[in-house]
Formats: sequence, C-alpha cells, structure tokens
Amino acid sequence: MRVHNEKVISERKKQLENMKREFNSAKAEDSEMKRMIEVESQKLRAFEKGLQNEAERLSAESAKFAGHQNHKQKIQYLKKIKLENLKLKQELAKLKAEKSLKQMH
Repeated sequence: MRVHNEKVISERKKQLENMKREFNSAKAEDSEMKRMIEVESQKLRAFEKGLQNEAERLSAESAKFAGHQNHKQKIQYLKKIKLENLKLKQELAKLKAEKSLKQMH
C-alpha cells in the first residue's frame, strides 16, 4: 500500500513538473507575441505619421495651385490630388485594420 502511494505521489510530481514547464513555455510565447505586436504597432504608427505628413504636404501643394489661372489644368491637378488622397486614406484604413487583427491574436 505504501509503495503504491509513493508511486502515485511520484507520478503526480512528474505531472506537476510537466504542467509547470508547459505553463512557462506558454508564458514565454505570450511575452514574445506581445513584444512582436508592440513592434508592429510602432511600425504602423510611424507609417501612419508618414501618411499624415504626406497628406498635409499634398494639401499645402493643392492650396498653392488653387489660384492657378489655367482652370482645366487646375481641375485635372485637383482630381489627381483627390485620388491620391483617397488612396492614402484607404491604405491607412487597411493598415489600421491589420493592426487591430494582430492585436486580437
């Protein structure tokens, strides 16, 4: 009976050690994932800032040409600026969505 109890205790200790190793491994993986998400988040924030700067530059450039005398040329230029602005906004929205997905996982 005593030998049986010692075997059970020994098995339980082994199970506990295995569970501790698995827990520590999962904890390390979680920490690494959090670190990777933070790095990606920082990259996305920097990219977003760059897009905002580009949009501001284009807006300033657009304002500069707003007084242009050739109206057909002005209209074509403004169409180009609006299209580029739309593309930048779509790209920003896509990156924000990717960021949100990465943070969920």
